[in-house]
Amino acid sequence: MSFGNSTFGTTPFGDSGGVLPKFSLDDVNTNETTVDGEVGVTLTLSEAPTLDSFAIQTVGGLHSLSGSNITGSNNSFTVDLFDVANGAYPSFDGLPFSSVNWNLEYIASLGVDSSTLAATHNPAAGWAIVDVVSARATAGSIFEGRTGLPNDTSQVYYPTAGNTTIDPDGTIFTDLTSVAGRMFNSDTGTEESWHFVVA
Repeated sequence: MSFGNSTFGTTPFGDSGGVLPKFSLDDVNTNETTVDGEVGVTLTLSEAPTLDSFAIQTVGGLHSLSGSNITGSNNSFTVDLFDVANGAYPSFDGLPFSSVNWNLEYIASLGVDSSTLAATHNPAAGWAIVDVVSARATAGSIFEGRTGLPNDTSQVYYPTAGNTTIDPDGTIFTDLTSVAGRMFNSDTGTEESWHFVVA
């Protein structure tokens, strides 16, 4: 008895051979680089008709900063980043910038799916960072008079106006009478503000 020429199981999901397309984050700004406070960061994804969230995080996700104002559809989106330099932070949680001590990644999520991509996240123009090493609280340091010094790998974020530079121990050099900035405290995982007045 014959039942015709039908066959079963050769390609159960059509031409894909059983492999379904996968949600993925493919590109951020064409070069995987963003800056503090950047507006309109471009995202290219696969299998993403919509997008629930986008963030920058330390590898493994211990510290994270979410983007806002996600717009777009069908694999092409834009997102805005918070301006840390001006204290426009959504919470007390902090995120360091890319440095020798900190590797970052972008993460995009849709439902239960998420995808990461290696990230470079830099200070905005006119700002710089220094990773803390052996912080000191003596005169001439931005940590002068501070109770509890920040751990190594904490990160100071400062404006470069007035020839301002800051050494890893917190020693500041500037032509200005006062300087204000931010610090990522690696011990607490939070952002802090600081203000130094030249004596």
